[in-house]
Amino acid sequence: MPDCIPIIASNCVSLAVGFGVGYMAHRLSLKREREARNHAATIAKDTRKRTFVAFLKEWRSELSAFLPPVNPFGHGVFREYQSKLHKFHGQSALLAKDFTASETFERLANRLSGLNQQDMTSQNKPEKDIILESIDALIDFVEHN
Repeated sequence: MPDCIPIIASNCVSLAVGFGVGYMAHRLSLKREREARNHAATIAKDTRKRTFVAFLKEWRSELSAFLPPVNPFGHGVFREYQSKLHKFHGQSALLAKDFTASETFERLANRLSGLNQQDMTSQNKPEKDIILESIDALIDFVEHN
């Protein structure tokens, strides 16, 4: 019987080391998976931001190049602005919760999407400038947050 004590002790030590190594491997695997998820989330967030900024810059470019029609019955820059509002709402909804300052994002997005004909006539600026200033403010916020 005394001869089996070292064997039992050796087996117990091997078992404890095996459990310890397995536990550490499990913990490292969990950490690696968590880091991979966080990295993927960051990449997705950055992609949404880049897509949104690209949309805003494209919209801004279209509006800044817009020339009023010679025909008085043609549509003006305000109507051109309104033609993309539905796309703007969809794009901004994808991004709204990505910012720590989401209230600021929502305020700027609501300012841009809420422009109306009264806003265009109440300021002593061309309609185009009022719209472009709102777009520029939103672009600046997204690029710096």
